This record gives sequence, structure tokens and C-alpha cells, in this order.
Amino acid sequence: MPSCCACGLNLAPVPVRRLLFLVNPHAGSGSASRRMASIIPLLQHSGHAYKVIETRHANHAYELSRDLHLNECDGVVIVSGDGLLYEVVNGLMSRPDWLEAVQRITIGTIAGGSGNGMAASLCYVSREANELVNQAFLIVKGHIRRLDLVSCQREQQPILFSVLSLGWAIISDVDFASEKYRCCGNFRFTFAGLLSIANPK
Repeated sequence: MPSCCACGLNLAPVPVRRLLFLVNPHAGSGSASRRMASIIPLLQHSGHAYKVIETRHANHAYELSRDLHLNECDGVVIVSGDGLLYEVVNGLMSRPDWLEAVQRITIGTIAGGSGNGMAASLCYVSREANELVNQAFLIVKGHIRRLDLVSCQREQQPILFSVLSLGWAIISDVDFASEKYRCCGNFRFTFAGLLSIANPK
């Protein structure tokens, strides 16, 4: 199972790590790049080595994590919403060496999208306010928590791994329909939901 960065009580800090930050510049209302820039001073002060890559297209994070050289980094940090987290987890799990990959690579997340459930959950279990500086601080502190996955096998399709939830029916319809309204930020879900209620399939 992969693990996510989160602080724990009475745990010794891990050594200096090499972190790969994957930033989705189109996530949410487009603020992920600014959020990344604002935590650079904390990263520099922490002493951790880091590299930042902005994703260029859908499934780019999946491709990067699938093809990641395990000896080049110790952790992948997502600066986006939960969608990029989904891509990274499924990219790691699609590898021939997936077991080694999920044991060696820690996954962290900093809220930068419309849906940021994992970042909020990690702050909650760490007894921290759900704010950017706290999310970044949890990454820098480097404590980990194990992460459970749900596998979903579809007929003649590759196995998919769910991190937070599984959805179907109108919930999934609203999620997919909201993609075209990303410029609206979190309101996109409400707007797509109202459209789905007004125009049921």
C-alpha cells in the first residue's frame, strides 16, 4: 500500500528526502502554481531536495509516476485536487515493480484543486487546521500514515484503484459534467448538480 505524508505524535522526523512536486496549473481555479510558489521558502529552509513539474495534459501525472525512476526521489507531492492524486496512485500501481514502488515512494498532497479531500483528511488526523501552510509543514516534517486502496475490476479493462471513494449514478455524472466548468472553482460541482437535476438522463 502507498503511504501519505502526515504528522504523527511522538514520531522521530525522517532524514532529508528528495521530493518531486507535481503541479496542475489548471486545477481548481488555476491557483495551484501560486500555491506552489508560496511554499518554496519553507522547502528551501527544510533542506529537502525538490523538483517541480507542471503537468501538461490529462494523465500526465499517471505517466510520470508510472515511469518514475525509484532511485531518483523518495516522495511525490501533488499540488492539485484529488484527481491528480488518483493519477499518481494508479500510475504507481500500474508498474511491474508496483510493490517496491509503493513501499519506497511516499505520496503527499497540498490542496490546489476543486476537490481536496485527502489534504483535508490528513490535516484532520494530524490535528492541524486545513490551511496551506499546515499542509506544507506536514510534508516537510515527513511523518507518514498508511493509505488503504480500493481496487475496482471492470470487464476487459485494467484494474483501477480508488483512494477516497467510489461513486456512481448521478454523483459520477455530476463529477464528469463539472469538468467543463473548472473556471468556477468549487462552485462547479453545485452548478453541474443543478444542471443534472434539471435535465435528468
